[in-house]
Order: sequence, then C-alpha cells, then structure tokens
Amino acid sequence: MSFKETFVEYMKVKNDIALLKKKEDELKKVLMKIPANKAKDGILHGVTIKKTAKYSDVVDQIIEMFVPKSKKAAAYQLIEDSKTESKTHSFEEVK
Repeated sequence: MSFKETFVEYMKVKNDIALLKKKEDELKKVLMKIPANKAKDGILHGVTIKKTAKYSDVVDQIIEMFVPKSKKAAAYQLIEDSKTESKTHSFEEVK
C-alpha cells in the first residue's frame, strides 16, 4: 500500500470516527436527561466527582511561602529543567 493509499484510508477512518463521535454526543445528550444517580428504564446515570489539584499553582504557592528569596530562581529553574515535551503528529495532503 502506497503512502497516498494509506493517507486516503487514514482520512476515511478519521471521518468515520468524527461521525461516530457526533452520534455518541447525541446519544449521551439524551441519556443525560436521566437525573444524576437515578435510574430510568433500567439505566443508571452514575456520577463520580473527582477533584484534582492544579499542581503548577500549588508549586508556585509553596515556593512563594517557603522558599527564601535567594533560592527562588533556583527553584523555578529546577521546575523548568524538569518539564517534558510531547509531540503531536498531523497529516494532510499536499498538492
């Protein structure tokens, strides 16, 4: 299979996924009419609440509260040096 054929198949699958996602959203909208933590027609609408901390804000506050001014630059540099990169790939047809 050539790159062109692979790309055409990739775009078809990507389109199918988008259509399925749209259909999923429409169905979920209907199911959301069931009150939270209640059941209708044998379908339970469970709701779980998960709390997470925004770590960058917490770290900034900790540094401001507990790190002496003379060490703050080093603390922020340590954070900067610890960051990781991620890549996102996209494909499009060129003419």
